[in-house]
Amino acid sequence: MFSFHVVIDTTPPSPQLFLPMDRYEAEQVLYDLGLDGPGAVHDIEMYSDNSGIHIDPGKDLRTLNRLAWQIGQMDEYQREAFRAWGTTQGVCSVENALKACCHMDMLEFHPGFDSDELLGEHALDNDIFAEYKDLPEDAFAMLDRAKAGARMREMDGGVLANGGYLVAGDVAGEEIPPEESLAYFQVRFSYARRDSGWCDVPLSEDNDSRIAALLEQDRNMEMECQSIIPQLNGIASEPDEMPGLCLLNEALAGMGGEDIQKYKALLEVVRPGTPSAALRLADDMPHYDVELGFADPAAYGREYVDDRCNINEHDSLLPFIDYAGFGAAMLREDGYLSTRYGAVYMNVMAQKMLAGPNTVCSGDCYCGRTEGFPTCVCWDPDAQKVWLELNAGAADSIITDGEAAGFGHYQAICEDWGVRRCASQEDYEQVLSELGAQSYDEFLAAAQDQGMGGMGGMA
Repeated sequence: MFSFHVVIDTTPPSPQLFLPMDRYEAEQVLYDLGLDGPGAVHDIEMYSDNSGIHIDPGKDLRTLNRLAWQIGQMDEYQREAFRAWGTTQGVCSVENALKACCHMDMLEFHPGFDSDELLGEHALDNDIFAEYKDLPEDAFAMLDRAKAGARMREMDGGVLANGGYLVAGDVAGEEIPPEESLAYFQVRFSYARRDSGWCDVPLSEDNDSRIAALLEQDRNMEMECQSIIPQLNGIASEPDEMPGLCLLNEALAGMGGEDIQKYKALLEVVRPGTPSAALRLADDMPHYDVELGFADPAAYGREYVDDRCNINEHDSLLPFIDYAGFGAAMLREDGYLSTRYGAVYMNVMAQKMLAGPNTVCSGDCYCGRTEGFPTCVCWDPDAQKVWLELNAGAADSIITDGEAAGFGHYQAICEDWGVRRCASQEDYEQVLSELGAQSYDEFLAAAQDQGMGGMGGMA
């Protein structure tokens, strides 16, 4: 069994890894080590491998893992040809080694021909040199086989390597074929000895039928979910969550590369626990501001110094600035939350999504601030923050169609009110009073008693 044994140079050092590993597992390893994100690099120390050549592993676990998979899938002849090619390279980069694995048709290897004499014998016996073809037998016998072999190598551009003769094209000039993309999610159902194996989401017709048959035998089967986005591993654990998982998969499939990075940054902040919550986050992405260029706080520090600090580019102070530390501090001061994928601006929407589990939400209120639109006053006592949320569902049964169409207007009012400090129960009650918040049930009852109707404003 072919394998690389590697350790990634981190603090503390990573455990020894055995490649090839499943690509989902590789993504989880990088994520756990904090090495997943734009511009993330890492040094790989290769403890051992049995490829037979000297490979510089580089700084990309994904590429090295792909190389390990490619080598592991070779047959014996391909493995010998690859080794022969590798011995001609000295120290070989992982990229060039992968190119050779992906273009094995460019490596012509003849095992056993390990000397010019044997090679020349083969060339003469098979009439490779046309000018010697009609020589008399006695003259033919006098030919120098070693010189014939050397001439053949010169004609072919071949080399003697790894116990054979290799003729190789310009592998380094080739492209590495794009890797087949993985499904965003895979699921597996298992119980005792019954196991569906990992199945891509959405399920194929065959997988769907097989899983349905397993569930008919035992409804208590355990469901596992893994994702190529490590933050979403385990996002679903019940068969009933499959429709939501399919919708989430569809949403992710419709995103471009930058949107995926933005979504990953938000996942670092929100940590949704269900497919529906993760889908809501994906749907609400336009409401969040994420600066992908500031995944590295040092980049923000440099931009901050360049744009806002009156420091000459030749100032002797510049080499001593801790851009990473300074950038992290300025990100916080400017209202950003730093993640490995980008900086999330903590606008009103972002602060709301960070509400803790102890958040207190008032019942539907008739709120003067929102001109009577059904409103909840939300208070997160742990974060000491309070804000307004509209209840569009309640509004459907209270407000006329024409007024409901102006939902965006009322939403803007809440956004403008913002997220405010609220440190105590007294502060919360004061906020309710200032907003003119009154229970909708009480308001409607009073309105009926007074013969009132409509949605009049409230001071």
